[in-house]
Amino acid sequence: MKKTEVLAHFSGTSATGKALGISKSTVSLWGEKVPWQYALLISEITGGSLKFSRADYSERFGFLSSTTTAK
Repeated sequence: MKKTEVLAHFSGTSATGKALGISKSTVSLWGEKVPWQYALLISEITGGSLKFSRADYSERFGFLSSTTTAK
């Protein structure tokens, strides 16, 4: 999930921080890619308008196969 997409969705750094319950300075510290923990939260609070993708976070979730399903 890209930071620019999130900022556009929430209309800025302050509004993004408020929506997530974090400071705008925390949002400002994000790199180009939103940290995966926040990306999961954003996906939930936007009802999927902004989608979390494990593929975007292969360094964290690369051990999971794309065909892995929950039992």
